Amino acid sequence: MADGPYLHQIEYRHHQTRDFSPAASSMPSRESLAGWDTRVRAWVRHPHSDELRESACYQVFANGRAALAWRYQDERFTIRPDGTSGRPLCSRVLVGPETLLTPKTAVALSRTGPTAALVGSLPGEVPDDATLPTVAGDELRSLVQGLAPVLDREAEGVRGLQAVVAAALMEPVTPLGVFLPEEPLNDGVQGLLVWGLLQITEPLLGSTRSWGGWSFSTYEHPLGDRDPATLPAIVFRQVAPRPMAPSRYRVEAKVRPYDPTALDPGMPYGDRLELAGRLVDEYRKRGGPGLRQFIEGCCGTEEPVEVRVQRLEETLAGASSRNELVSHSTPPPEPPELLQYYAPEPQALGPPLLPRLPRTVSAMLRQLELLGEDQRQFESILDNVYQEADGITPEERARSWDVITRDAWYENTCQHNSFRSMDLARILHIVVIPELADNDQAVQAIARWAVQAPDPMLEGLGTAARVTSSQMWQLVTAILVPALACRWAVDHFMRDQWDGDRVARSSADLGRRAARPGFFGKRARG
Repeated sequence: MADGPYLHQIEYRHHQTRDFSPAASSMPSRESLAGWDTRVRAWVRHPHSDELRESACYQVFANGRAALAWRYQDERFTIRPDGTSGRPLCSRVLVGPETLLTPKTAVALSRTGPTAALVGSLPGEVPDDATLPTVAGDELRSLVQGLAPVLDREAEGVRGLQAVVAAALMEPVTPLGVFLPEEPLNDGVQGLLVWGLLQITEPLLGSTRSWGGWSFSTYEHPLGDRDPATLPAIVFRQVAPRPMAPSRYRVEAKVRPYDPTALDPGMPYGDRLELAGRLVDEYRKRGGPGLRQFIEGCCGTEEPVEVRVQRLEETLAGASSRNELVSHSTPPPEPPELLQYYAPEPQALGPPLLPRLPRTVSAMLRQLELLGEDQRQFESILDNVYQEADGITPEERARSWDVITRDAWYENTCQHNSFRSMDLARILHIVVIPELADNDQAVQAIARWAVQAPDPMLEGLGTAARVTSSQMWQLVTAILVPALACRWAVDHFMRDQWDGDRVARSSADLGRRAARPGFFGKRARG
């Protein structure tokens, strides 16, 4: 399909004999429709929810294309024209060049929904195999230009914007998971938070958000329900009463903008809260276009993002000392109806009795597994682990290795609390990486462990190796390749066709020097 000043449409519904699939489109050929269906079918269905009936998802692709899906769950879609019944799902998808279907265009359309003036027949009103009209690019540009000032005014006052901006600035290349209670999800604040985030951080970060760019979904299930590779860069989820360990995982920067502790300096993104607050203030004062001009004027567009952030912080700090900026933003009062989601348990009068924390790394790692639901205490223990890491001895690393490779340590730990985006990498950087540098037995033990280790632990090991050095990253990659091949053989019922000793032989060849006594050699993991 050649690029043009228009977008194509596809409508997805359940067919009498087919699963959720294209029922109508504006595509010029079946081949074009099949090509787009292959790209989008994994995520155009609205995730099942008893509380939320509609959502929007925007994805960008490496070939310069993009797609936006309006996703619905409505009983009206169950009745077909021929009198038969179907399933209550319907999605209308716009597809085309990203230069036309930009992130801001997608946010604006997610707020307006499909209108007859824009898309013709509304979702659910199109006969099977009908030809839908294309959507003119000029109409889209006019729509966004008219809505931009309105969206700016609404986004300037939306709750939680400062926390979301801080989380995005803290980990700009990491997918962002935003957790909201049920009511805000239904109020549609997701689009406003994404719009405000774009207006504030896109001039600063630009294309730095390499993992999916500025793609977003206004509602997704917790991790584990979908292949993480199909998820956009920014996802909104409902606050779960008790988070469970996901079976399919990806690293995310997590933020709960409606939580009363969202602006506490101790949050993982606490180092960026001050900058985020000042940028939100500037956004309220200058608007989106004015803020972009201000950011580009003080820190340019060509320098690395770290340099631009530093220049911006210096400029804002200097202006603040000269009273040239408005006062720091303060969050509006917590709406009483939302307190039920975050109100702490009643406590007895008098100072609370805090548990005495263990001081060795291995004991603290064990404590993570035994801790009940207490995310703040969980993160406090992790921070203490990092503080004790500098003086850790080989013997203590051995004990720590025994803890984290114990059966179901990761699953038990995640049953009540959630690791932050880099926690597993930091733990493995403390416990594993130093031994891999000069211990043949460590290499072999890691390979055996990797055959059955949880996916997030392996991802954390790869991250830990990558931030250490290119040589360490290459070594860890070489260790994991035969182990992951073995896992594939087992998962696909080909164990009998796989040489079980291949992992050990391959890892033995990776040793960089003669083995010395090391903790991995004490206890080989299978």
